[in-house]
Amino acid sequence: MAVWVVRGGKYGEQEGIALDNGVSEIRWLELPDLSPVARDSDEDSARAKLEHMYAEVYPQNSPGSQAVNRGQIWSFVRLIKKGDLILLPLKSTHAIAAGTVIGDYEYRTDLGDMVRHVHQVKWLKTDISRAAIQQDLLYSLGSVLTVFKPTRNDAQHRLQVIAEKGRDPGPGYTPLGKPDAGDGPPEAMPDLEEVAMEDIRARINAKMKGHGFARLVEAILIAEGYTTFTSPPGADGGVDILAGRGAFGFDEPRICVQVKSQDSPVDAPTVSQLLGVMSGFNVHEGLFVSWGGYTKGVEQQHKKNSFFRVRLWGAEEVIEKVFEHYEELPADIRADLPLKRIWMLVPDEDA
Repeated sequence: MAVWVVRGGKYGEQEGIALDNGVSEIRWLELPDLSPVARDSDEDSARAKLEHMYAEVYPQNSPGSQAVNRGQIWSFVRLIKKGDLILLPLKSTHAIAAGTVIGDYEYRTDLGDMVRHVHQVKWLKTDISRAAIQQDLLYSLGSVLTVFKPTRNDAQHRLQVIAEKGRDPGPGYTPLGKPDAGDGPPEAMPDLEEVAMEDIRARINAKMKGHGFARLVEAILIAEGYTTFTSPPGADGGVDILAGRGAFGFDEPRICVQVKSQDSPVDAPTVSQLLGVMSGFNVHEGLFVSWGGYTKGVEQQHKKNSFFRVRLWGAEEVIEKVFEHYEELPADIRADLPLKRIWMLVPDEDA
């Protein structure tokens, strides 16, 4: 058994389709049915077919880009087998989904216009917390590729354990049976933006747990022009921060804020409790901040029932706000989270 990472789009736009339909999929939508590549018993012939198909559809791509993308497509179509493990990093919840491949490559036209190339997958877990994965292994998951097989830092062994038990056994783990390393390409150069984000997440997680995380959220709200009151450490009565516009916080919008710094995702009943708290304070708008994200279905239920009353922030939103207001944050927070802005060339988007 091999362990593969197959991403759900640059912005996570394909995650819901994959999880809801029990598939793992890749884009490259313009490519035709790749079954001739998947089924050809002659590997050289299969590679020639894929090279021809790709060059016909994407002639504008550089030779290097064509080679890299063909390698990913080859891995998905030919090398991923029934019984292999698929990991899907989720942008929407910042968790990781894990599933077992139960079908060979298929070309599908029944899942909408944005899905064509798939494997059927039985999703086993959809809420593996990144906080349960040690930093060296997170780096191994941070490739720029859409499809790859993590190999650095004993990744194949450790990811099997994480998928089964939800925890990272750490480097040097020696399993009873080694997973099949296969012959697919390992992860390429890391995505520097993703690596930096993981470092920042780890720093916030280490330095700002509990009341410290609430203080970070309060500092962001102050930078956005709110006057705030934060509950002292301990029982908070269901609200961590009260915030309002104006010098005294009397102006609209006035909001109740609930903050959760735990690594595990928050469920719908917990989010719903904020609505009751808001009524008690005679406040019409709220903000729920969950560092560990939200369980499946929370955001959909939120849009249906409370979109115009409550906003949901996860780790991504908090970090984006930190970037936006970093220079306005208190000196002690900036000391605990020292950041430096850098510039780098954005790679061409070929697919």
